[in-house]
Amino acid sequence: MKTIETTKAADPDNKLRLEIPVDGTDRPYHVVVMFEQVTEAEEGLSEWPEGFIEATAGAWEGELTRPPQGECDQRQPL
Repeated sequence: MKTIETTKAADPDNKLRLEIPVDGTDRPYHVVVMFEQVTEAEEGLSEWPEGFIEATAGAWEGELTRPPQGECDQRQPL
């Protein structure tokens, strides 16, 4: 089973058109479609908040240091 997730706008005729790539022709496929309208608050969730990059770019002060990582576990030979 494959899952395809997408966000698309409807056409002017209030139809949402989807193209689904399949593995072969002349075969039966079971298709389940679930849809919900995206609210305005959800539309920009995948983007950074306004001004975030400008407010944080160059904000780090000091040196980057890596603390000791410890020793690796010793395994018995195979």
